[in-house]
Amino acid sequence: MFEFTVGASGPYDFLSTTTSWNNFTVLYQNAFDSGSPLTNALVANNDKPTNRLSGFDNISLSTGTNYFFVTTGNGNGADGTFTNTITGPGPISAVTPVPEPATILGSLVAFGYGVYFNRKMKSSTGKKDS
Repeated sequence: MFEFTVGASGPYDFLSTTTSWNNFTVLYQNAFDSGSPLTNALVANNDKPTNRLSGFDNISLSTGTNYFFVTTGNGNGADGTFTNTITGPGPISAVTPVPEPATILGSLVAFGYGVYFNRKMKSSTGKKDS
């Protein structure tokens, strides 16, 4: 999911490309809730014009509105890397992302390990832990 705003109102084009899996894209306005995938959806697409390409053209966007460009798989097991492109009359500005729950957990584990490792290194070098 990519949350963004636009610097100029007008028509924008969206394209998502993959190399080995079939993608599906949806554009949302104001909010995105994966538990309610039709709420706030503006437009969706599977193949543009073939598998591994998805997107839409000439979508009218307005300044001062948050949008969410979501790329997902078109079926079970359809996932992997992708590249998204948005073009239009103004700059695209990313809204500060909120980490996904798995990312938060991974960050906390990495942080905890770093603190433990740092403390272990201080102890082994004879320095007093604070």
